[in-house]
Formats: sequence, structure tokens, C-alpha cells
Amino acid sequence: MSHLVNSVLVFLLAGCAISPSAGKNDLSKQEQRLVGTWMADIDFAKWITTRYPDRTFTEKRVQIYDYKKPSIEIVLSGTWKVQGGSFCQKYDSVSNKLWNPLLGRWICEKIIESSPSILSYWPDDSPRIIEKKIPLREISLKSSSFCDLRKGRKRKAERVWPEWH
Repeated sequence: MSHLVNSVLVFLLAGCAISPSAGKNDLSKQEQRLVGTWMADIDFAKWITTRYPDRTFTEKRVQIYDYKKPSIEIVLSGTWKVQGGSFCQKYDSVSNKLWNPLLGRWICEKIIESSPSILSYWPDDSPRIIEKKIPLREISLKSSSFCDLRKGRKRKAERVWPEWH
């Protein structure tokens, strides 16, 4: 009998560990709205960010540092949170050394608007950022391509995100 109880307990715990809602219980309602894949486009950069319920994120960014040269691709990952009306991110990994000074630091920006489809915040060092949530049905994660912002040419980008189930 105890073997049956232990088997059921292990089965239930395993189900909790892989549940898609795992980790959502400790997120605020505002943070729950930010889970998913978002896209932003400002004059000198475009990016796609996937935020997970465990408050981690992966970001793929195409950015211009010098208008005489092709844009660069950057892959970033880290931790995110909403704190006191601000959207905060900490970069734990960056693929380009130009971003190294941001590693390990929390960067918090005041939230201007937060809804199920829009996140808008105002960084100290750039124009207002408006991120738009991408509906799951529009996401193709097997491959992605980004446009060279300077010349408008498409370049193939490596797959960054896991496949959705």
C-alpha cells in the first residue's frame, strides 16, 4: 500500500515540476502579463524577447553602432522583474563585448503602459520603448531572420528559443 502511495506522490510531484503554470504563482498579475514573446523596434535597434514564468529571459537584438558598418546581432539572457512601478532586467549573458558593462547590473526603467499586449517604458539613455506581444500563433521558432538595419538585407539568424509545445 505504501508503495502505491509513494508512486502516486512521485507522479503528482513530477506533474507539478513540468506544469506550464509552474512558477506563475509567485508572479504579480502585471508580471504574469509580461510572460511570453515580445517585439520592439526603435530607430537603431530591433529585438525579440521571450520572458519565462521563472523570471528569466532570452533576447535576440539587431543593433546599429556605426551607420557606416552593418548592424550587429546580439543574443542576451538574464533575469527580469517588476518592482515599484519599474520594469527591471539584469543581463547574465551577452554575446557581444560592447554589452559587457551591463553584465550583472539591475537596470530599471519606469513603466509608462502595461497591458496584455503592450509594455512601454522609458530608459534613461534612449527613446521610449514600446514592446508589443507577439501572439503564439504568429511565432515560428524553428528559424528566424533579421534585417540588416542599415541596408535592409535579410540575414539568417541562429535559433535562440526552445520549441513550443
